[in-house]
Amino acid sequence: MFPDSNFMSVLETPVLLDMICDNLVETALCQCILVCKLWFALFMPYRWRYVSFDEQRPPTGVSSLMPLFRRMRLLSRDFSGQHPTVIQLCAHWIRRLQLLSVPISKFLDPNVICSNLTRLKYQLEEKGGSNHSLDAIRMLAKHPRLTHVLLAGLNLSCPKAGAELIKILAGPGDNRVAKGQPLNRRSTNPFPNLVHLDLSSYRNVSPQLLDALLKSLPRTLRKLELALSIDEDEGLAWRESQAEASLQDTSTRYGAYEYQEEYRLTSLMMDGRIVGIEESSFFPILSQSPELTRLILPKISTYLVPTLARIIKTCCPGIQKLDTYDDYDIQNNTLLIDACPVLEQVELMCTHHLTGSFLQTLLMRSRTLTNLAMGVQAQVASSDIQLLMIVCSNLQVLRIHSDLDEGSGKAVLDIQDVYESDWTCLGLYDIDIMFTYVTPSEDREGGDSKTSVKQMVEKVYRQLGRLTRLKMLAIGWLPGQLDMDVPRVDMSLTSGLGHLHGLKELQFLDIDRILECGISEQEVEWMHLHWRNWRKLVPPCRLPGISDEPGWVGYLQLLCPYVAVN
Repeated sequence: MFPDSNFMSVLETPVLLDMICDNLVETALCQCILVCKLWFALFMPYRWRYVSFDEQRPPTGVSSLMPLFRRMRLLSRDFSGQHPTVIQLCAHWIRRLQLLSVPISKFLDPNVICSNLTRLKYQLEEKGGSNHSLDAIRMLAKHPRLTHVLLAGLNLSCPKAGAELIKILAGPGDNRVAKGQPLNRRSTNPFPNLVHLDLSSYRNVSPQLLDALLKSLPRTLRKLELALSIDEDEGLAWRESQAEASLQDTSTRYGAYEYQEEYRLTSLMMDGRIVGIEESSFFPILSQSPELTRLILPKISTYLVPTLARIIKTCCPGIQKLDTYDDYDIQNNTLLIDACPVLEQVELMCTHHLTGSFLQTLLMRSRTLTNLAMGVQAQVASSDIQLLMIVCSNLQVLRIHSDLDEGSGKAVLDIQDVYESDWTCLGLYDIDIMFTYVTPSEDREGGDSKTSVKQMVEKVYRQLGRLTRLKMLAIGWLPGQLDMDVPRVDMSLTSGLGHLHGLKELQFLDIDRILECGISEQEVEWMHLHWRNWRKLVPPCRLPGISDEPGWVGYLQLLCPYVAVN
């Protein structure tokens, strides 16, 4: 069926199939399906990307096709017995392995090693025990050629699992981690090719474990993502126990300090609380990462934020993307932004008024700042919004999410402030629209709350003609201000989208509120006219009250055949 030359070229190139083998049996039909999928893979190599098993035993014929497989994805959640043959069939060829809620011990025989495995994604169930975490960690030691590792759901709060992970990362016979000394990873690195490590467990661990883990990281890493936290009381107690190390002034320990070794990190994400170990582990990593361009900050002690800013400014001045922690106030955010001279993208939480010093800091970065995401949690004046738009005149992506003010119970952003702002000075092409809560303005001439929201949205649309991507949030009013029978959002709000002639991608969030009042004939005609040139649409839910139909996705596909619905 296949010419020899074409078939050999398939064997030598990473052609990836995507076969969902669900309850297939040993029949001629199974053989025919496998051959047909292989034939289609010759013409659509990007469509068939994975070989995926979702049964206890692979179907007949798979073993003859195993040399073609470069990626494997195991999807099953409940396997009753040991079935190591699934991976044994292609252990020599497999390069990427993805396990979704599949215990490794069910599939991977201790004597089977994927000699060419370079990428591993392992998603454990949240209720998974420590034994599964140990199996996943021990699997790392058998595959030193790994370059990308994602282990989600690890139970590192278990002492055995945490100690095993540190032992594997540090390498055999190296006990300097326990003594708090830096490691010489250049000579004893068990993972010389590891460039991306993601431990997204979102669990609380001990300060000793997190401190030792940060000190045992391979120096070859380019991207590190840690979603681990420690209890603040335990962290502070652990810091006090390190009294001898904390006697030295922090201002003299960091800054122009030179290290013999340097990390190669370009991206660092520390999502969690690390109060208590900042000075012993987190600060040294930053001070040794001169190539860092992406930084997501964890929660640290507030009084150490100025020290953190000095480290960033001196040791890693090339940061272009910065996400600050939610609890940082305007003053601390100002220090951090001021420490990044080439900042392009920043995401921060403003827990107080936008002050003049903060706006002045943004003005200093306005030539490079293109992306700004702000979570506004306190009352914002219209003058602050207008100044923000004038200051950040080069913005291309803007996200402002307001919330309820805990003190007054009112929305922190008023419709009137948004309506009176001039959006034409921004060259935005990507925006989140925009406000979780806005206060309706009753006294404006010309209408009620609903009209005010509609006028505000349409005006913003008219002034942002360059938009190519839009993420729309359901715009709501404060609870109790409208009758419960009145829909919170009218579909007529979308009529202003007709002003955005360059829009190619639209994403609705919380769209069920928009669809509560139905779709009129005029809106159907408008969507048919204006959506035919779009390229991507991301609807998250179906039409309410329709369960047996394709719903919102199918409805839009009928109206807009050219839109690629994700």
